[in-house]
Amino acid sequence: MKKIILGVVLSICSLQAQAQTKTVVLVNDVPITETKLVQAMKPYEAEIAGSQTVYLKIREKVLDALIEEELVIQEAKARKIEIAQEEIEQIMNVIKGRFESEEKFKLAVETAGMSMEKFNEKVKRDLLFQRIKDIELKKRLTVTQEEVDNFCKDYGEKVHAQHILVNTEKEALDILQKAQSGADFSQLAATYSLCPSRQMGGDLGFFGKGQMVAEFEQAAFSMNKEGQLSDVVKTKFGYHIIRFIAKKNPSPEEITSIKTALMNELFGRTYFITGNGLDFEIKRNLEERFLGQKLGVEYIIWLFELKNKAKVVRP
Repeated sequence: MKKIILGVVLSICSLQAQAQTKTVVLVNDVPITETKLVQAMKPYEAEIAGSQTVYLKIREKVLDALIEEELVIQEAKARKIEIAQEEIEQIMNVIKGRFESEEKFKLAVETAGMSMEKFNEKVKRDLLFQRIKDIELKKRLTVTQEEVDNFCKDYGEKVHAQHILVNTEKEALDILQKAQSGADFSQLAATYSLCPSRQMGGDLGFFGKGQMVAEFEQAAFSMNKEGQLSDVVKTKFGYHIIRFIAKKNPSPEEITSIKTALMNELFGRTYFITGNGLDFEIKRNLEERFLGQKLGVEYIIWLFELKNKAKVVRP
């Protein structure tokens, strides 16, 4: 009897192992396994929440992303693009710095179901992904000196403004009405605003592009008349009312500095690492503002070309 039970247990374990190593799709004869797909779907577990329809939809979406990733990595290997270990270590050090100790960092990696070697490979893969996009996409674009100059001048522009931050749209509309009726904005900010700037009457001083969330920045930089009030602006922080004070253009030295930073990002010499915990993203903020839309379009076209010439088989 014990032998029969043991045989059943071993059979179940064998079937589970086979399911995990099962090839879901072959991309130019390179397999993507069920294990890899399941791992990639983990961030969506709460969204799926037992719904078979949502599960199938997300599974297909994640699988498509894995196919695209594999195609890009294969292209990078075909072009013999190498990533120096120093680059990988730089990113690893940034991520380690988010944890109280190296032991806690290693524990987080283990909890995520990875070995240090696997996590190292993940960092390398993301760098490789970024490098091939740099090489392949940027050569497709034509950028003029005039475009660079205009961008740097525009990016260097600064706005001086005050604001009031509250939790609800109703509060914001009530305060906006008071401000439009002539109430002192600084006093309103000191009384109602949730932002620490209330201690300065809501005064934010001069700020440049990229320093505020997108919705706030767009509203602030769209105004030009001293004392002008914005409509209620919703951001992830709450509801804002902005009062425009002044705008100033960048100095020649500031424009030169922005241009240098932009060139360094465009040629891949500098980037920023964002994210929390083990999550990370390689960002180039100036490049994204300057070429983001163009690169996005070219990336879609390039991926379409890769898929068209690839052999993708679902066994």
